[in-house]
Amino acid sequence: MKRTAKLLVTLVCMFTLMVPGVLHARQIQNLTSFKLPAYQGIARTSFLTKSTTNANWVMNITALTNATTVHTVLQNSNYENRSDYAIVGPGRYEIRSTGQANYLYCALLMNGKSTSSVGYVTGSWSPDNK
Repeated sequence: MKRTAKLLVTLVCMFTLMVPGVLHARQIQNLTSFKLPAYQGIARTSFLTKSTTNANWVMNITALTNATTVHTVLQNSNYENRSDYAIVGPGRYEIRSTGQANYLYCALLMNGKSTSSVGYVTGSWSPDNK
C-alpha cells in the first residue's frame, strides 16, 4: 500500500513538472467604481498573471458613471501594449491578445467621454478568457 502511494505521489510530481502552467487558474479582478480621470486621462488596474499564451483577454463592464465608453488595451509590466485597442461599453468583451503565459499584465482604461469630471467603471477584467 505504501509503495502504491509513493508511486502515485511521484507520478503527480513528475506530471506537474512536465506540464508548466497547467495548474494556474485564471485570475479575475473586480472593478468597483474604478476611477477614470477627467479629460481622457489614463488609469491602470493592478497586475494579474496571464495563464494562457495568446488567449483573448476579457473586459466585463456592468456599469458606467459619467462615461459612455471605455478605451482599453492590455499592457505588460513594461507598459507595452499586448492586445488590440478596443472601445467598449457595458457588456462582456473578449479582446485579441499576444500576451505570454506566466507574465504580468494590467488593463489600461480611459474614459471615452472627454469632460472635466471623472468617470467610473464597475465590472471585472481578466488577462485570460478561460
